[in-house]
Amino acid sequence: MLSVSDVSEQAVQGRVNNAIIETLGYYEMTNRFEDVHEAHPETFEWAFSAPAEEQLWSDLSGWLKEGNGVYWVSGKIGSGKSTFMKYLVEEKRKRLYELLRVWARDSELCVATFFFWNSGSKLQKSQAGFLRALLFQVLVEHPQLTPIIFPREWSTSYSREVGRLFDGKNTSPPLLRRNWNLTQLKEAFRALSSQTIKPLKVCFIVDGLDEFDGDDGDYEGIGALFKEITAFNHIKVCLSSRPWVVFEDIFRGFPNLKLQNLTYRDIETYVHDKFHQNNSFLNLASREPAAAPALLKEIVEKADGVFLWVKLVVRSLLSGVRNRDDLGDLLEQLRRLPRELIPLYNHLFQLIEPYERWASQAIQILRCNRDLCNASPGGSSGICLEVWPITISEFVLVMSENVHASFFQNLSRKEFQLKREDMKIRITARCAGFLEVSNIPGTSVMGPGSLIDYFHRSAKDFLESDEVWAKLLTETENTNFNPAVALMRSCLRYIEVHIAFSDELTESFIHNDVEASPRVVAFMAYAHRADSHIPSRGTQTALIDQLNDLICKYDIQGNWLYDLAPHLNRRKFKLFEISTLLGLEGYLRDKLKVGNKSQLEATIASLLESILSDTFDISGLPSRIPKVLSLLLHMGARLFNTFPSTSEVLRRRQHRLAELRKRTGDFSPDELGIIQRLHSSFEEFLGNAQLVPAVQRNIPKRLAGEIEDVDVSTHPTKMIKREDKGF
Repeated sequence: MLSVSDVSEQAVQGRVNNAIIETLGYYEMTNRFEDVHEAHPETFEWAFSAPAEEQLWSDLSGWLKEGNGVYWVSGKIGSGKSTFMKYLVEEKRKRLYELLRVWARDSELCVATFFFWNSGSKLQKSQAGFLRALLFQVLVEHPQLTPIIFPREWSTSYSREVGRLFDGKNTSPPLLRRNWNLTQLKEAFRALSSQTIKPLKVCFIVDGLDEFDGDDGDYEGIGALFKEITAFNHIKVCLSSRPWVVFEDIFRGFPNLKLQNLTYRDIETYVHDKFHQNNSFLNLASREPAAAPALLKEIVEKADGVFLWVKLVVRSLLSGVRNRDDLGDLLEQLRRLPRELIPLYNHLFQLIEPYERWASQAIQILRCNRDLCNASPGGSSGICLEVWPITISEFVLVMSENVHASFFQNLSRKEFQLKREDMKIRITARCAGFLEVSNIPGTSVMGPGSLIDYFHRSAKDFLESDEVWAKLLTETENTNFNPAVALMRSCLRYIEVHIAFSDELTESFIHNDVEASPRVVAFMAYAHRADSHIPSRGTQTALIDQLNDLICKYDIQGNWLYDLAPHLNRRKFKLFEISTLLGLEGYLRDKLKVGNKSQLEATIASLLESILSDTFDISGLPSRIPKVLSLLLHMGARLFNTFPSTSEVLRRRQHRLAELRKRTGDFSPDELGIIQRLHSSFEEFLGNAQLVPAVQRNIPKRLAGEIEDVDVSTHPTKMIKREDKGF
């Protein structure tokens, strides 16, 4: 029987705990919290005081000290819910923590937070991301709970670690990230809530339940989970959301407050401070001492508790002050502004007019970036097309289409910083405030990695509504502009600038640079999105070729593939082959137009070998692969009478071709047509090979089978030499 010393036992348990905890974390876990604006000074002070008799809200400070269950903070769109929740959390080591210590008594106390974000990544707006983040925070503070919360995973990992110790291996192997499913995470959450081994009181603070990506059934499910875990007296939850009917039903009877009913004084403070910090307004107020307070009072009264409306209106009026408007002009402007948020957005949208095309491109680029950030980065094929949220540095590059790459490469770091500052001003002015640039967390300063984002969730919803989005698209519909192509160019320029700024350039620079390598992967994701845009096809091909030139010079071994798909790196795939694997049909067509007969046949054979490789699951490849296969075979059949290399590849790979029929789901008429042409191409290449009809008329919605699964052992295989043509 194996046994270990006490010291080794502690080390093993520590490694197992850390390994499991690490699988729960993810890099964007706190992004939303960090991006929420700080509360204006001296606002929300009332939250830690008992409500006056005439105020109809539940005593939050009393609930923190003595209460249990759920406390629900509700508020209209733009009423400041996220700012309020951040204010509570940032007081964690002050009043909030002091009040919760009263509740915890002799037990240890843990406060864990999560801020849902509908415009963020999948994890930022999903139940899985929410549960992982909360469990991660609790276990980082209390790792000894790990075997209680994850008993099966802990036991398996512990046995493996003890075995490694007795094999003489004192360090853990590299940790592979675990894909936790929702059932496992809910079980763990329930285990945390019901455990009694360690005296621990836990308060969860959760913002933006309405930003959770789900329907009413999902909301009811997560509401039921909150009720279930807070049935234990050592767990409580303070959460916020819009006052939707589904939440009214779920949290009826729990302590609550309606934020827009309690922020009149806060809005008054904000408006007063913003105007009195402006010297031009102070000059106006000194000339008209009665009119100035009247203007500020009317702003506060029109706000109806909506902080976001106030912020937009104050920004607009202060712009008028800078333009030398007098108080009469400002009052008239205020009375023209709609009192509701969405009509106000419509009003602001009209201000984009002088810069319509620029603003349209900027907004389309942000949406394309966020759509791909939210897309599933990988599949069963193991290809990971991960995209990061766009930064101000990338935005400078993406909005400079007509500027030659050498311009940026010759800039100093200081000059590039000035470009970022100019771009921040342009984004605010030309997009009428709908987009904004985040600051470095905890500061009022913009950095190179500051993100471009929507001003507010409601601004995103407004811009992406059918009517507004159609207007934005009309600005670029008769041009070659495509947001994915623009983002391809941005990634390429970003890598070039990083190369220009680097002091040490090596043959593996792209793979080793933490900024460059992910941009190559993002480039391929954007290329995949852009491929169907025919007007920009020539530009796409040129950009992919430029990227290939950089890889050939600064990543000769192709090690960047570790980020795209580690298993592909072992085969040393070239960029042209990767493009084919991703189904970049347009690029493939362009590249196959050039070269002589022998080059073309060698290229087709090499690409077929790549697509039909045993390296990955063919069912996980992009849906365009049947079309790409058909294109390769059709072009070969059209140009040549004999295809020894290509035929040999197909004969050896018939078992892989047959796997196409295992792909689930019905096919569209277009896809069925592609499969039929693919079948014809196979017939031409393989001649006497045993085939079955690709489409049978009596099964119109089902793929009957492209190729009979022939016993490849009956066809002698002859390995062909793959000719490398530098793709």
